[in-house]
Amino acid sequence: QAAQEIEDSWDRLWVLRGIADALSEAGQFDLAIQVAQKIEDAEERLEALMKIVYASTEAGQFDRAIQVAQKIENAWDRSETLQEIAYDLVDAGQFDLAIQAAQKIEDAKDRLWVLWKIADKSVKAGQTDLATQAFKLASQAAQEIEDAWDRWETLRGIANDLLEAGQLDLAIQVAQKIEDKSVRSQAIRKIAD
Repeated sequence: QAAQEIEDSWDRLWVLRGIADALSEAGQFDLAIQVAQKIEDAEERLEALMKIVYASTEAGQFDRAIQVAQKIENAWDRSETLQEIAYDLVDAGQFDLAIQAAQKIEDAKDRLWVLWKIADKSVKAGQTDLATQAFKLASQAAQEIEDAWDRWETLRGIANDLLEAGQLDLAIQVAQKIEDKSVRSQAIRKIAD
């Protein structure tokens, strides 16, 4: 509260930023978030929130990291942060929470690539149910891609990976979503071979 009484906006910014950073480092994430949101400068507020995200991730509080990431105002920064969290979760073997983080990514292509990586890593970890879920979500995200060729090639790639993962029925379902007859028939032929 005392920081709010500082008249000079830059001095107030640096005091609030210092308090937010110190609270974050001390694991006082709720208070750090409250202070960070009082920072008037958008770039400095972003930096303070990012520091809270990283500290939460390092503390293994991935749910909190996701919540804080969603408070980031700029869509691109929010997407990048959620991607990083999802990749950290994949590396930690927490595929279900990684899927939750990935689903909060607004951009279809970004969401698609994260989900695809989750699916791939889930297959390698023997988590076939989670892999199937991630592949389904990735194919849904692929259908949001505006460029037709990119969409078809992406769906074909997902179908191929599903085939390699032993998910024949799902591979066929994904291949059938390809609108171009030629690309679709090539994908289905590969599955049939």
